[in-house]
Amino acid sequence: LLAALRESYPLLMAPGSKELLVKLLPHTKTRERIFNLTGGDNPLTSFIVSYRENYRRIKGPKGANPVIVIFDNDSGSNAVIAAIKKHYKLDMPDGDQYIRVYDNLYVLLTSKKGSGNHCIENYFSAATLAKTLSGKN
Repeated sequence: LLAALRESYPLLMAPGSKELLVKLLPHTKTRERIFNLTGGDNPLTSFIVSYRENYRRIKGPKGANPVIVIFDNDSGSNAVIAAIKKHYKLDMPDGDQYIRVYDNLYVLLTSKKGSGNHCIENYFSAATLAKTLSGKN
């Protein structure tokens, strides 16, 4: 599916290759148990709220790569933006599409804040959306 976006986003995949130039966090039962990432906005918001406290506890080398959490730009993103403001004292003005929350943690909206509802599925063609993946379309 991501190969279809290669032309528009050359930093996503190397030309002529199926290798991603980014790492996607796959859903596993272990990750679900350790990070409580069960899917949806609420667990992701909790992850973001607790990130600073958990990050500070790491005694060894800290992550050198960014951790990017993507949210649809809809009513669900309001809760995460409010949580960031409350717990990190950071504001995300209209017109911004991402915010650096803490150290290597970023929150990215699927479109600029204040530009109307937009979800990640808007980036895919009807043919791509019609495909079944892991028993889901």
